[in-house]
Amino acid sequence: MDITVNWDAVGAIAEFMAAIAVIATLLYLAIQVRQSRSLLEETRKIALSQVHQARGDARRSQQMHIADSQFLVKIISRVQSADDPLEEMRQLNGEDFARFRSHLIVVYLHQEDNLYQNELSLLDSRTLDVTSNTILYFMPLWKEMGMQGTGRVDEWFEKIIGEES
Repeated sequence: MDITVNWDAVGAIAEFMAAIAVIATLLYLAIQVRQSRSLLEETRKIALSQVHQARGDARRSQQMHIADSQFLVKIISRVQSADDPLEEMRQLNGEDFARFRSHLIVVYLHQEDNLYQNELSLLDSRTLDVTSNTILYFMPLWKEMGMQGTGRVDEWFEKIIGEES
C-alpha cells in the first residue's frame, strides 16, 4: 500500500486553518476591547459618583460646622450681607477675624479641589459655574488675607476676568 502525500494540499489546508485562527484571534481581541471599554466606563462612573459623594460630604460638613458655630454664623452673615464685604472683614476684631479667616481657608481649599477635579474632567458644568462665581466673590477677600494655594484659584480668576473683559 503506497500512500503519497500531496504536500500542496496539506499546505493549503494549513494556510486555511491559520487564516481561521487569525480571524478567531481578531474576534477575541475585539470582544476584549469592547469589554475593556465597558469596564473603563463603569470605573469612570464609579469615580464620578465617589467624587460627587465626597464633595457633598465636604459641603455638608462645612455647613454643619458653620450652623453649629454661633460665632461663625454671625460673622459670615455680617460680612456677606455688607455693602462692602472687604471693608466689613477689615473691621472684624481679632477672634472674629481669625474665625472668618479659617472659614475663608476652607472655602479656598474647596475651590482648589473643585478646579483640580475639573482638570481631571470629573466636575460637571453646573458645579464649575458655581465654583467660578464663588471665586469671583471671594477673591478680593482671599487677596486681602494673602492666601495662596497651588495657583489654580488665581489662574482661574485671571481666566474669568480675561473672558469678562
